[in-house]
Amino acid sequence: MLPLATLPSSHLTSPMSKRRPLDRETILDAAIDLLDRHGFEGLSMRKLATVLGVEAMSLYNHVDGKGALLDGIHERILVSLDAPPTTRSWQAFVRHQAFALDRALRAHPHAIPLFATRPAATPAAIERLGKFLEILERAGFTPMQALSIVQLVAQLVTGHAMWTTSLESGLVPDAPPAVVERKDPDRELVMGIDALLAGFAQLLR
Repeated sequence: MLPLATLPSSHLTSPMSKRRPLDRETILDAAIDLLDRHGFEGLSMRKLATVLGVEAMSLYNHVDGKGALLDGIHERILVSLDAPPTTRSWQAFVRHQAFALDRALRAHPHAIPLFATRPAATPAAIERLGKFLEILERAGFTPMQALSIVQLVAQLVTGHAMWTTSLESGLVPDAPPAVVERKDPDRELVMGIDALLAGFAQLLR
């Protein structure tokens, strides 16, 4: 499930923008925009249809339902991540993917629970996962080890993004001042990734 460029707000459909032909991509872009602005409470098929200026039943021609919509949002953010630079180092690839995911989740904080609770489920998301696994397996990891690496990195990044955005939004009122006022939360992510990479490297020795 790890996943790589964040979807800018200007890219997403809004009620005031020139209407695009209704298709799955347009629906998912509008859903991400709605989620960014109103959270999960403001995301429904009915509200999404209103934003797009269509009848709610029209959405079901492209998205089967709310579950498929959430899987599509997960996919859309995942496949938008920056492609890593050409490199022979699996460590550089993992590090790049981790920070790309962190940037995407920090840009779409309301989508973080999707990455914490829903696995990659759509063909496009699974294809992206397969490319990541292939790079790790070429480096010498077994298929199971490669899958574990993807999951562990995704869990670290998702947990870090969830905790950091909660602190920044004041959702952790009882957090000690030293935690709230930490100067460089990204340093913790770097430390965690470095520790994971060191542990993963031991598997190849």
